Amino acid sequence: MTSLKKILALLSLITVISSGVALAGSVTLNWTAPGDDGYDDTAAEYDLRYSTENINSYSWHDVARVEGMTPPLEAGQRESFTIDGLDDDLSYFFAIKTRDEAGNWSAMSNVAVRTVCLHGCLGIRGNVTSDSDELVNVSDLQYLINYLFAVPAGPKPICPLEANVDGDIPERIDVSDVDYLVDFLFGYPSGPEPPLCP
Repeated sequence: MTSLKKILALLSLITVISSGVALAGSVTLNWTAPGDDGYDDTAAEYDLRYSTENINSYSWHDVARVEGMTPPLEAGQRESFTIDGLDDDLSYFFAIKTRDEAGNWSAMSNVAVRTVCLHGCLGIRGNVTSDSDELVNVSDLQYLINYLFAVPAGPKPICPLEANVDGDIPERIDVSDVDYLVDFLFGYPSGPEPPLCP
């Protein structure tokens, strides 16, 4: 029979991951290191996996494993890892498991989803020009207006997720995105900040 202590130890190995910045061809994931014994000490190993389709316990062994993972830090420490070599304009799903020193693997973590966009989806909608400084400003509004209303149309936004300023679903770029950006930049008081990319 499995002891309560071992059950608690395995539960503490379950890691919650979130996606940080997605630049061209890469995604950075963040999480807090779990413990090895309960919520203490240091776990032995991570197994991080990713796919362009959702990951669950049934598909776990069929999806790509990330090589070169760093060893776990002490319980409670903030960790991050960047996966390179990803294709632009695709959504990726990420999940992680943790092993303790006795060889026990945790259940799968939550699944984090991130879309990689050409030249970088920098985490906030409204950065239509995909500037590396991550600012949302008048140049983004000009780009969006040019794309939607110029004849012939201006260039397509580099990252459609960022150009969908109001974050509506299905993802579409239209006049409501211009309205949202104008309100944010020039409203008094200013309108709400654009929502984060997924």
